[in-house]
Amino acid sequence: MLPVFFVRRLIGKLVQGGILVSTRGSAGGIRLARPAAQITMLDLVRVMEGPIALNHCLEPAHDCPFTGTCPVQSAWAEATRALEGALAAVRFDALATSQSGHLSAHRQQAH
Repeated sequence: MLPVFFVRRLIGKLVQGGILVSTRGSAGGIRLARPAAQITMLDLVRVMEGPIALNHCLEPAHDCPFTGTCPVQSAWAEATRALEGALAAVRFDALATSQSGHLSAHRQQAH
């Protein structure tokens, strides 16, 4: 079981990032901010972790004098784009409807 303060912090980040909407009151609760088909794993990673940078030289704040000419940086940038593409291809509606072993895995973990 997760501590309440931790869950609140996660929910707060997801609300700020436009993944969830939180409504206060007796009829309140938490829901997705947009349809699950419009939310990807990339959206979630960016909200929770920030921009993806597989190497320090790709971070926005890093000012490398070799940007654009360094073959190593180009390789890291290509790998980053591939990862972003793979994460963007995973939609939450597909995750929610995928039954191949998902529920049984969770049931086994709960015991």
